[in-house]
Amino acid sequence: FIEVLKLNTLEQRTDSTQIMPHIKWAGRLALAYDVLVQAVKACPSDILTQELQSVLETRYKTDLLYRTKSSETKGKLESILLLLQHLLDRLKPHSYLLEKEEIQLLKRFLTEQAHWDESKWKAKENKEISSRSLQSAYDPDATYREKGGKKYKGYVANLTETCSQDNPVQLLTDYHLAPNTTSDIELLQNRLPEIKERMPLEDLYADG
Repeated sequence: FIEVLKLNTLEQRTDSTQIMPHIKWAGRLALAYDVLVQAVKACPSDILTQELQSVLETRYKTDLLYRTKSSETKGKLESILLLLQHLLDRLKPHSYLLEKEEIQLLKRFLTEQAHWDESKWKAKENKEISSRSLQSAYDPDATYREKGGKKYKGYVANLTETCSQDNPVQLLTDYHLAPNTTSDIELLQNRLPEIKERMPLEDLYADG
């Protein structure tokens, strides 16, 4: 298209934007619940205890997410950590189940959100949790970032386009999607060599 339209690519501009998937902002307790439910559903019912099967009941979700006072949140979170560990213990004789994506996500959640305290998992403090930690059981690659006083969960997209005033139209020349913890500088350092390899480029404008 650039060749057909005879566009000047020597001048281009680039910028990034936050992209947020549909992630529920319900905090760590809801995230723990989602991880647990997905893991339980991925396992054959005959190896699950009644306690583990009960987490799939509507009443369990209602009591956990909608009837929990703020002062009870940490205790409820640690009760789910115990259930997660209980499920892992049940899976030990079934190594093939431990390789399932939902169980790998369970393990990731435990290592990011909790620490092993002698005999059980205990919840970490909020400040101890990395911004690259799991944000959604349904979108494991999404990350957390605060930028410009706003909070984002998801990704950052970097776009580059032609911008010469001599061009009758402008076209996008490059796009890239990355975890939203990636800085604009890092994005530019990664994409600039590839853009220059594909087309002539002398000036690239960016904000900030």
